[in-house]
This record gives sequence, C-alpha cells and structure tokens, in this order.
Amino acid sequence: MKNIYSIRNFRVFDQEGVTINIRPITILTGCNSSGKSSIVKSLVLLNDFLSNIQRDKQNNQPIRLHKYQLDFTRKPNNLLGSFQKIRHRSHKSDTENQPISFAYNVHSHLLAEDVRVTLDFNDRDGSDPNNGYLTGFSIQDIKGKLLYSSRENDEMTSDPHGQQLVEDVMTQDMTDSLAYVSSTTVNVKRLYPLESDDEFTRLLHQYLTAANACRRTDYTPNTFMNLWVRHFGIGDHITIESDPDRLGAVIRLCMEGERHGALLSDFGYGITQLFAVLLRIELAILEGKTTMTIAFEEPEIHLHPRFQSILAEMFVDAYKTYNIQFIIETHSEYLVRRLQTLIAQEIIMPDDIALIYVYDADPEKRPMYVPQIKQIEISTDGRLTEPLGSGFLDEANNLSLDLLRSMKTGITE
Repeated sequence: MKNIYSIRNFRVFDQEGVTINIRPITILTGCNSSGKSSIVKSLVLLNDFLSNIQRDKQNNQPIRLHKYQLDFTRKPNNLLGSFQKIRHRSHKSDTENQPISFAYNVHSHLLAEDVRVTLDFNDRDGSDPNNGYLTGFSIQDIKGKLLYSSRENDEMTSDPHGQQLVEDVMTQDMTDSLAYVSSTTVNVKRLYPLESDDEFTRLLHQYLTAANACRRTDYTPNTFMNLWVRHFGIGDHITIESDPDRLGAVIRLCMEGERHGALLSDFGYGITQLFAVLLRIELAILEGKTTMTIAFEEPEIHLHPRFQSILAEMFVDAYKTYNIQFIIETHSEYLVRRLQTLIAQEIIMPDDIALIYVYDADPEKRPMYVPQIKQIEISTDGRLTEPLGSGFLDEANNLSLDLLRSMKTGITE
C-alpha cells in the first residue's frame, strides 16, 4: 500500500493538519505524546467507517453518505471515547466547530485513474457532540481538479454520474484490510478461556477459526510463525490446542525434538508479547487476502535489543513473501537501524520504507522552523537523508560522551 494520507483537526493535529506518505512498511517514531498513536488510531477509525459503507454495498443497500457516522462503540475505537473527545481543542474560538478531516488517495475504476478523497466529519449543529457524522465529501483528481463535491443534505441521487462515482470510490478500502494490535494485547495465562473478550483472546479465537478453515494448498498453517520462532532462537515450533476439558486454549513453545514443550506463560512477558505479533501475522497469512495492513503499537515492548533488530527482518520477510504491509509505531533505535542495514544490503528497497518522525505538537517545543511531521528518506547505502529528532539515535552517543567526560574528570582529579 502506498498512499498520501492527511489529517486535520484530530486530537493533537490542528486545523492546518499533517500529511504523511504511507508505504509498505511505515515507521512512526518521535517523542512521547507527539501524535504517533493519533495517526494510527485515525486510520483505524477511518477504515472502520469505510467498512460500514462497503457492507451496505455488498448487501445491495443504497449508499446515502450523510447517514453514516464514526462508530465509537466497536473496539478499539471505543477507547477514543466520543467525537467531542477526538476533535482538536484550541484556544482559538473560531476552531471549536471545525470538522475533522481525513484525505487519502484511491483508484477509481469508473474513471480509470487515481483520485483524492476528502471526508469531513462534524456533529450536527452541536446537537449531538458525541457522534461524528459525514458532513462534507469531495473527490479531486491527483492534480487537484474538483470532480465531485457534496455537503450535508445534498441529494446524492439527483446526479446519477456523481452517485456512481461516489459508490465507486467509497466502496474501496483505503488500506485494503487493516488490523490493529496494541502494546497491551497480551495477558499471560496458562489457559486462555475462549469466551473472554480481551484483545488477545479475540486474536486467538480468530486464529483458531482461520486455521481450522484453511484450505490453502500453497501454505501449511504455522509455517511463518514457526520459522520465526527458530530465527528468534526461542524454540522450534509452537502448538495451540484446546485443553482436554475444552475450557480454553493451551499454548506451548516446543524445543527441537520435544513433543509437548512448555507453556508459553513460563517464558515471561516479553516472549508472550512477541508471540502476539507472530500470531497476528500468521492470521493475516491464513486469511489469504491479496493485501493486508497491520498496525502495531510498539511491537518491541519488553524485548531484548537483539530481538528488536530481528523484528525488522521479520517485517521485511512478511512483506516480501506474503505482501503483508505494516504501520509500526515504535521507539526502537534497533528496529530502525536494522531496516537501514537491510536497505544497504539490498534486501528491501528504500521506496518500500517510510520513516516518519513526529515532533511535539507545540511549535515552541520543537526546533525552529521544523514541521510537526518530518518524512525522512533512507538512501540506498542505508544512510538517513536527514537526522532524526534529538534524543533518538544520538542518545547512546551522548551518554557515551558523558561517561568519557566523567571518567576524564575522575582521572584528572
């Protein structure tokens, strides 16, 4: 997936908004509370909105855009709270009722070209502050020429060609299929009751359903997962089975030659978190979709630096082998550095990686003349075309210099 995605008036992003280039592997990094999570969560919210329209189309229901709204009831969107809570708050009174806007590119089969879609969401005259309804919609060609525009209460059916164009672009996924895995996915348990409603149990249930239904002749379930269990050096293979009383699922990590292995919970939180990442990718492969995008929130959490580096190799392998694409929110220097070396080794192309540094939303807390979003390219030799923000890749060097100065001071004294 390659796309140009824009957000305005959403959480930390103000009316001026930000634009990012999304590529098959998109890395979001930067300081805390800068907006990395906001980018990911806006994509999840938008994808959920578009899926409602697609379901109506599949069920032969008429597409009336202004009846659709952002859904804050389904997970993980329920964590956002309500429309009023996600609208950017500013001291400027003239921005209070401005719509939240998302814009992205999609291919129009009707026009046989890519177009730019902009969606505006707002409450209705302030009468329903918890819900965000679609109040504005426009389609432009890539050069910016307006092809279609609608505002609230427009009669879409009055323009048959416009209605066809609307249905054409709005019934396509911006990100094909998008899944989201948070950093708090895992609960370490010896037995996972399948009736639980936590994020990890839902993922586990989806996996068991997909594995049992898999009829692919070109893929054996767990091939990817077991391959990378070996690459990480934590075992030979994983087994996931129902317990004898069918109360839930038992997960075991087996060494080479072992029949039963040990419970995953015996290996600690970090390995269990890694298993959740592997399981989500394995599920995407089993689902067999043409293109799948997975958004991970800090997949490196609780992992040793070497494992953080291997994560980069795993993501690249999943993309190149199975066309699974990733949006990764991370603070890991090791993951970024390994991607640089993989480019230098010509294992992946620079155009397949987007490295985005997100600065603080407050202009006074970032370097002068630096925008909130900085898109950094990685050259063919692995070097960054621009430095990342202070305190990321340079932090280890700065600490080493501080240590040397302290040692020198101690010697001279």
